[in-house]
Formats: sequence, C-alpha cells, structure tokens
Amino acid sequence: MKRTVSVTIYHNNGGAWERAVYAGCFWEDDRQRAIAKSGLQDADRLYVSLPLDKAPTLELEAGEDMIVQGECPVVIDNASQSAQAASIKALRAEYEVFTVTALSRKDHSLNSRLHHWEIGGK
Repeated sequence: MKRTVSVTIYHNNGGAWERAVYAGCFWEDDRQRAIAKSGLQDADRLYVSLPLDKAPTLELEAGEDMIVQGECPVVIDNASQSAQAASIKALRAEYEVFTVTALSRKDHSLNSRLHHWEIGGK
C-alpha cells in the first residue's frame, strides 16, 4: 500500500551534491532477493509519485542521484571528493538510500490533482 510521506532527493549537479525535500509524495518499496544463475541478487524496487505542483521542473540522473524516505537532515559536504565520499558513506550507514533508476513526467490527465512525477529506484 502506498503511503504519503516526505522524500529527500540528493542530486549530483556537476560534482556538487544538492539536497531537496518534497512533501506529499506516495512511496512504495519492495525489498527482496532474486535467484539468478550467478547466485542471489538484490531485486529491490522503489516507486515514488511526487506531485507536479511540488516540483514543476525536476531533473534527475538515473544511476547517480539518490532518494531517501522522509526529511533527511544529512547535507553532503562538497568541500572535496573525500568529504563527499565520507558524507555519502555516513548517509548510507544511517538511512535506507535508494539510487534513482527512472524519472517520468505524468501530466496527461485533465485532472491536475493527478499530475505527478514517477521516480523509480533500487
């Protein structure tokens, strides 16, 4: 079941990480494992619906940007690459972090309450 939550998105903008928080999103995640020829693999999946009125423009890089459920207070230190790496390591140690895999704008309905961004992650 989808639940309404805030989400924190970490966007890598040319080597500098930017943090943004959005409220009123729907969040649905599945934590599971899959069996492949090479053994067990993560088959985690994330679906987030972010209302278009909260973010009229949104640019995310699949495989690069990160998303966390809730209003995450961690700010990534952009002073150096080692500071960024330490900040990201601390973020991943304390929070469940998903990597953005897809972004799609859904605004083809006449009902503006249904306009949203679909964000996929793993």
